[in-house]
Amino acid sequence: MGKGNGKVDYALFIGEKLVGFVEAKKYSKDVAGTMIEAKNCAVGVKEEHEAHVISKWNDYKIPFLFITNRRKYIKEIEYKSGVHLLDCGNARNNDKVLQELYSPEKLEENI
Repeated sequence: MGKGNGKVDYALFIGEKLVGFVEAKKYSKDVAGTMIEAKNCAVGVKEEHEAHVISKWNDYKIPFLFITNRRKYIKEIEYKSGVHLLDCGNARNNDKVLQELYSPEKLEENI
């Protein structure tokens, strides 16, 4: 679905609206510092998928980017565990750590 440096692992849709990308990392790989891959995909959505893009958030064509290595969230090592979220609509563009992916309802209410 993305272009440039690679392809996204999973695309999240609500109906036909493209609302998120998920980059799945190996369990043994730390997720901190790996958001750049998802950012590249969110900027470079292929032309044939543009019909599913619902808006633009800064330079991104996707509102939410997630990175996970499937490790259970542990507060003491939150940058190595949990699900990392970048809300592309947030001008500060700082990712935060969640215990799990957002539900479709939560995604839709935060677009």
